[in-house]
Amino acid sequence: MATRRAILDGTLDLLRHGEPVTLDAVARTVGITKPGVLHHVGSKEGLMLAVVDDVVDRWDTALRTVLGADPDEAGPLRRTTAYVDFVLSTRFDASDVAVFADPRLREPLTARWQERMATWFDLDGLPPQVRARLLVARMCADGVWFSEATSLFPVPDEELTTLAAVLHDLLGPDAHRGTSPGDD
Repeated sequence: MATRRAILDGTLDLLRHGEPVTLDAVARTVGITKPGVLHHVGSKEGLMLAVVDDVVDRWDTALRTVLGADPDEAGPLRRTTAYVDFVLSTRFDASDVAVFADPRLREPLTARWQERMATWFDLDGLPPQVRARLLVARMCADGVWFSEATSLFPVPDEELTTLAAVLHDLLGPDAHRGTSPGDD
């Protein structure tokens, strides 16, 4: 539906420009009435959940491209490596942290984010040392994502290659083949 897409794009633009996301602001940005926005999203929570879904959909598509497979068919090492590679090769902005956009909606937004991204971060069944290694690599990538999206100490471009090498060393020599113990 074109109007719903316009509402999502308008909301993402507000986030990118550091503007407060209110139903009135979205309506003004899109050029429709507040009741028109509500007709398409139901409520402020509905709007923000739709925005989180939109961001996760974009991420999931990019992650699947980097992985070259369905995440359900890849093991934890390949998924984590794909996530690290995605984060280190992607430009993020404030819309990529939409999950944190409204403190009053933090619980439902983070629950949705966790639900939608769970497949990518599942480390169940791995030995503790392997699990810890993958978790540390992911946490480092999360830091890069958050720093880039918030413009809070972003990693300079010239350091991303070195950081990628360090994280790949941490993931192990078989990171791109997905053949470490406990994977696939």
